[in-house]
Amino acid sequence: MDDYLQKVSAGLLTQQPLAFQKEGKRLLAVSRKALTRLFYLSYSFRMTGNSEYAKEQRRS
Repeated sequence: MDDYLQKVSAGLLTQQPLAFQKEGKRLLAVSRKALTRLFYLSYSFRMTGNSEYAKEQRRS
């Protein structure tokens, strides 16, 4: 299970940061993606100590 979570986390590092822009009436879809990313990246950081997982991602 750890290998799977770390593979997903490595993939998340290459993705663009999320932009909190309203799509329709809600931000729910973006919020769910953010929560998922937070879970995977924080878990991977705690298990490996790799600071790449802990870096803040911001849209320029």
